[in-house]
Amino acid sequence: MLTSFNSQSRVKVEYRLPLSEVVTDFFPRLKQLSSGYASFDYEEAGYDEAKLVKVMSGQKVESNFYS
Repeated sequence: MLTSFNSQSRVKVEYRLPLSEVVTDFFPRLKQLSSGYASFDYEEAGYDEAKLVKVMSGQKVESNFYS
């Protein structure tokens, strides 16, 4: 996370956030919490590898798939 103070009344915060977090109600919540003053801009950071496990009925299932 990177934080910079552009002036006494402005702060810029940069961090990596999974896109699924942004898609589900992030922007409306940001506007609500900031009384409409906050802005939001993003750029794609690429893909990260993830170790995923498929579970069906409480049992691990062997599967070959990509995140």
